[in-house]
Amino acid sequence: MPNRALQPLHRANAALAAGRVLAWALLIGGWLGLAALGRHAMPLHAGGLLLPAVWLLGTAVAMAALGRRPLPRQAQALALLLAGTVAMVAAQAATGSQAAWPQAACLAGMAILPTLPALPALTAAPIWATTSVLALAWSALLALAATAVRGLRLARAEAAAATPRHAGSRPAAPTLAAAGGALLAGGLWADAAGADTAATLARMAWALPLAGLALAGLAGLAGQTATACRSGLFDCAWPVPHRAALRQPLQWAPQAAALAMLPMMAALPWMAAWCGSGNGSLAEQAASTAAQHLAAMLLPALPWPLLRSLPAARLQRGVAGLLVLGGLALAWPGRQGLAAAAVLHGLAWGLAWRLRLAGDGPATATPTPTPTSVGFRSTPAGPQAVASGAQADHAPSAAQALALSALALLGFGLALEAFGPRTLVALHGALALAGAAALVGLVAQAPSRSQALLRRAHGPR
Repeated sequence: MPNRALQPLHRANAALAAGRVLAWALLIGGWLGLAALGRHAMPLHAGGLLLPAVWLLGTAVAMAALGRRPLPRQAQALALLLAGTVAMVAAQAATGSQAAWPQAACLAGMAILPTLPALPALTAAPIWATTSVLALAWSALLALAATAVRGLRLARAEAAAATPRHAGSRPAAPTLAAAGGALLAGGLWADAAGADTAATLARMAWALPLAGLALAGLAGLAGQTATACRSGLFDCAWPVPHRAALRQPLQWAPQAAALAMLPMMAALPWMAAWCGSGNGSLAEQAASTAAQHLAAMLLPALPWPLLRSLPAARLQRGVAGLLVLGGLALAWPGRQGLAAAAVLHGLAWGLAWRLRLAGDGPATATPTPTPTSVGFRSTPAGPQAVASGAQADHAPSAAQALALSALALLGFGLALEAFGPRTLVALHGALALAGAAALVGLVAQAPSRSQALLRRAHGPR
């Protein structure tokens, strides 16, 4: 007989896992779908990355607004339904499907009746208008999903606090949920492999209102709406630069690997065209390239027993070593070297994410900076959590990090337009240099640490 006292905690754990899977599917699906649609529908490389940049900037604005004025549960559920439906209609209109809005209205039901007169107009709107509406609606859906997941974390913490044996326990690591979201988004993306980009995105679009509907149901189980999160956006997976990390050689490699996620995900459609095997259609090559990147990024972060037993210092050296190996892979003749460098640097990102998750613990009154906490402060799981230390106070907010990412994408698009694949070569070369500098810094610190251990062992003389 299951313990009835644990049933609320089990339900909270299941709801949190489901919400995380959906939020991660929306995040990864946004990268895959919007970047590919931008390359398909917009002129120039910079124009192709304009759509993901608008998506990130819209997410930043939405998260800042939700942080200042949280929505009640009912309003949050309606907003999720509305955002998912509008995103689907805009996606169908942008890809040329004409009969999208009646089906979307049936999916959303009574929640979107006031907006129905405006939905058919999207099918006749120009491409820049429909893609802009798609990016902004997807932004609202993603921000609302992140808010719902934070509420589910609070609900889980409250359920654990009500169970004496599990009071203060942390939720499971989000890596399995991230892998599930990647499989969900990647499965929808690969389901239309062999068709063109428009058909692929049109089929993915049907999942948006369904995700909004599922998240709306989960939002009713969430705890009190949380305030704006800091740098723990998407379970510490989003890159948040911090000047304090630059003063610690231990953080050079993890920070560089974390920041590499942004251009690597944005460049997936171009990587498929430049580094594809040539077998199959461009859509099939894009699906294969996306699968390789996502597997490389997520597999090291999964709870493998071997990696779990390794100390943080060894994982940091592993991140630096992978960054250096990625730079050496560029010497491989042809564009296969670029593909190998991307995979190796994706593995480095996965190890760096594992390090940041290792520092995701409850806040303490007198924090002790650790190699995994400086610069990557994560959102505590408890409902009474407070910022720990001045470093967290001065870290960029989630909205600021997303806005900076949007600006960085535009600059990356301009560089792609001017230099083409050499931009990615230079990027991976810079990451290799950062890894080499981190290894040098770690070696330089080793003698002083040994001397400190000897002094501690022998005591004062």
